[in-house]
This record gives sequence, structure tokens and C-alpha cells, in this order.
Amino acid sequence: MQTYQSPWTKRLGVIVLVAMMAACSKEQPKPVERQSATPSDATTQTQPEAQPKAPAAEEPPAKAEAPATEEPVAKESAHEVDLSPNALNARIRTANPQYNGSGQFQVKDGKLMAALRETGIIRLGPLRGLPLIYLDLMNTPVDDLRPLAKLPLRELFLESTPVSDISPLRDVPLEKLWLNNTQVVDLSPLAGKQITELNLVGTPIKDLSALKGMPLTILWISNTQVEDLSPLAGMPLVSLTIENTPVSSIEVVKQLPQLERLHIAGTKVTDLTPVAGRNLTRLIFTPTNITKGIMDARRIPTMQEIGVTLETKQPPIGFWEAYDAGRFD
Repeated sequence: MQTYQSPWTKRLGVIVLVAMMAACSKEQPKPVERQSATPSDATTQTQPEAQPKAPAAEEPPAKAEAPATEEPVAKESAHEVDLSPNALNARIRTANPQYNGSGQFQVKDGKLMAALRETGIIRLGPLRGLPLIYLDLMNTPVDDLRPLAKLPLRELFLESTPVSDISPLRDVPLEKLWLNNTQVVDLSPLAGKQITELNLVGTPIKDLSALKGMPLTILWISNTQVEDLSPLAGMPLVSLTIENTPVSSIEVVKQLPQLERLHIAGTKVTDLTPVAGRNLTRLIFTPTNITKGIMDARRIPTMQEIGVTLETKQPPIGFWEAYDAGRFD
């Protein structure tokens, strides 16, 4: 027996079938709509992707330190920092409100030379990282040298500053150093350095052992408590000034083959025989203290200047005439 289906029943079946197909077609695109079309769904889907990209946003600073990076590196590189006088003065003033702005600067081949004497600078932090090879801080209140550590300094002048600790200079490649009229006592941070010129006048220095083996050509130790000159043996010293010290022997002069200028006025030296055979061109001494070796000094053929003080030095002929006349008694 065949079941009868009215036209309405058939139509209803068709309608149901079409509705089901439509429903399926609407459900399939929904995942796509969450990912790209629906704003709220797009946010939830794209945020997880944005998070892994966060480190990429931090990459430029890292690249700024890489030598191959272009402009960003130039701004961060110590060698490419703005070295104009205006920029340097402004940089110094950030940590030194009392800085008077009279500093003088010179740049050559990317290297910086700065004369900051008597400028009122106290804190050296603004100098950290600069390509400084020359720095003059004479007559300033600077007492902390830590910002100078690791700088490429070749010449440093700390004359008449309250500096007492030079340990920050241990790794600085100094060749010329003036510490005169400072409170420096310990020279050990200078051991092994290639310093050729050293000024220690007016310091409380007593021990020169840290200077042993140094290629010094000029050394001033006047008005110090130094007594022993033996650490200077073998140095290529051309000029040695030890005036007004408790030094009593210049025996070390025999081991200073290149010595030309010797200043020993105001010392306890009584014997000049060590100068025999030396090619001295200048001798400053206290004639009344000498009991031996005066003739050795008179026979030096290379002598050009001789005197009791540097200010009164004169040609040998005039000096010895005055000596023979008893004018120094």
C-alpha cells in the first residue's frame, strides 16, 4: 500500500531541507568570522600573536649597540657623541650647576682634549664614556676620579686638587700625569704603566717603588718625603728634580745614562762624585752642602747651565767664577 503525500507535505519537506542546508551554510563560515570579521573576536585572536612580537619592539636598542647599525648607533656611540663645545658644556653642567662654562675643548681625529682648569667642576660623571685623551683639572674641587676609569686618557693634570685616591686610574693608559699639590700617598695604582712624565711635587709621597721599571723621562719629586731614589735605576730619565727632599745620596745617577738635567738644591746631598762622566747640561745644587765631588761637576764638558736655583742659573764660566770668589759661602 503506497502512502499518500499531499502537495503540502512535499512542500514542507522541501522547505525543511532548504532550511537545514541554509543552517549548515551559516555555521561553516563562523570560525572565519571570529578570526577576521567580528571586531570582538578579532581582538581575542590577534592579541596572542601580538605578544610574541613584543621582544621585536625592544630590538632597536639592542641593535643600537651593534657596530653595523646606522644612525641609531651613531647617536649612542661614545665615539660619535656630540663633541661641540656647546654640547660638552651643557653635558658637564647637568651634574655641575656651579660650572662656569669656561672649559676649552679640541677634537682631533675623533679624540677629545679638554682643559677644565679653574672651571668649578666637581663631578666628573658627565665625562664618562667620552673619547678623552687629554684632561686638565688643575685648581678644581674634584676629588673622585672613578668616572675616569677605562677612559683612553694619555695626559691628565690634577695639580692643586683634593684628590687622594688614584686607584681609578689603574686601567687608564696614561703617559703624562701631574699630581703635584694633591694628597696622593699611594702610587701603587701606577705600577706597570708606560708613564714618561710624572709630577709629584708637594705631595706626601715617601715611596717610589711603584715606579720601578717605568719609562720615565721627566720626574719631579721636590717637596716630598722621598729619601730612596733606587727605584729609578735604569730609567731613561732626562730630567730629575728632587729639590727640598731628605734625599742624601744621588748614587742612582750612575745608572741614569740619559740624564741631562739634575736639580738637587735643598737636599742632604754632600757628594757630587756620581755626576762624573754624565752628560749633564744643567745642575742646580746647594754649593755649601757639598763636601766631595765639586771638581767632578766642574769637569762636565756638556754643562750649559748651573746655579743655586732655577731662577739664578747661568753659564758655567760665570757660576764658577762666583763660586771661586766665595759668593755662595
